[in-house]
Amino acid sequence: MRSNVPLDLSQYKFNVPGRVKPLILHAPSVAEAKGTDVVLNVIRELKKKALSLNFDL
Repeated sequence: MRSNVPLDLSQYKFNVPGRVKPLILHAPSVAEAKGTDVVLNVIRELKKKALSLNFDL
């Protein structure tokens, strides 16, 4: 079962001092059930577009 909760990100102010590249974390308890394959495909696509980021699985 998957639930999507819509968030209006304009309501949040982001500030990550001292970090040039964003860090994306994905820590699923059950990779097959948590969409890890989708996350990994998106990370690959972002890196193909030469976006600078760090990813930790």
